[in-house]
Amino acid sequence: MDKVVATAKEIEAQQRKEMIFAFVEAILSFLPGVGQLIPGLRAIIRLLGNLAEAAVTIYDIVDSPASAGFAIFEALIGGKSRGSSRFIDASKKNRDMSSNDVDKLPPAVKAKRSKITSARSRGLCVL
Repeated sequence: MDKVVATAKEIEAQQRKEMIFAFVEAILSFLPGVGQLIPGLRAIIRLLGNLAEAAVTIYDIVDSPASAGFAIFEALIGGKSRGSSRFIDASKKNRDMSSNDVDKLPPAVKAKRSKITSARSRGLCVL
C-alpha cells in the first residue's frame, strides 16, 4: 500500500510540473505577439524569451542529467521554438546579399561566408 501512495505522489508531482511548464510555455508563446504590437518593447520581450529558453534548458539538464548532452545541443542549434524556418530564412538572405553588402561585412564573417558558398557550389550544402 505504501508503494501505491508513493507512486501516486510521484504522479501528482509530475502532473504539477507539467501544468506549470504548460502555463509558462503559454505565456512565452504570447510574448512575441505583444512585441509585434508594441515595437519599443520588442527587444525586451525577445530578451525575456531567450532567458526563458535558457531557464528551460537548465531545468531539463537538472531534471534529466542523462540527456544533458541533447539539451545542450538543442539549445545550441536553436531550441524548440525556433524551428528550421529560421535557418531557411537566413540562407535565403545570405543568397540575396549584393556584392556591396558582402563588402561591408567584417573580414572574419566574409571568410566563413566564402566557405559556405564554396561548399554550396560543390553540392555539399543544399540550403
